Amino acid sequence: APTTNAEAYELYLRAQALDSGERQQNLRAIELLKQAVSLDPTFAVAHARLAYRVFFLGYYDDPKYVDESIGIAQRAIELDPTLPLAYTALASAYGQKGWASRSRAAFLKALELDPGGTGGGALSNIAVLDSEVLGRHDDAILSARRLLQIRPVRPEIIYHVAWPLLFLRDDATTDRWLTEGLNRAPNNPRLQYLKATLLYLQGEE
Repeated sequence: APTTNAEAYELYLRAQALDSGERQQNLRAIELLKQAVSLDPTFAVAHARLAYRVFFLGYYDDPKYVDESIGIAQRAIELDPTLPLAYTALASAYGQKGWASRSRAAFLKALELDPGGTGGGALSNIAVLDSEVLGRHDDAILSARRLLQIRPVRPEIIYHVAWPLLFLRDDATTDRWLTEGLNRAPNNPRLQYLKATLLYLQGEE
């Protein structure tokens, strides 16, 4: 059990139901998680979830939240050094600070702790870091392809495979991936803008 405090666990579950990508829901989830760790300061996974959500505030609102996220993630790791999500949150914040090598090391630690899974989201994030920041497109494809083991295959997974392919200029393969993705999710904006980028690179402005 992640906590013996039933009230803290209920707050944690309520936070889990809220979307981190929607600002007001994320703020509400942060409030709930802060209450949860106040009730049980040793609730490591709640600290890790809180760190990741606070990171999103730093990403969209104010960079000061990135430093706060780092501190919370480090606390989660102190409480449970085997928690993949805590390293994913730490790596995400490091990446936002521009500390690419430290970010990659923390993502790899998350994957080491969760070899059969996604490292609490580390696979998709390290694919982005490798391709967008470090230019390691081959490594990014290797990470993204591991996401294909997750069922169902969501449009976001196809996006993570197609992104590095785009930079490697394997246009035919990239087009196949994006066509498949847009057949499944024709209104997905991330796939649409990759398709637009591919057309631009091919001279079809």
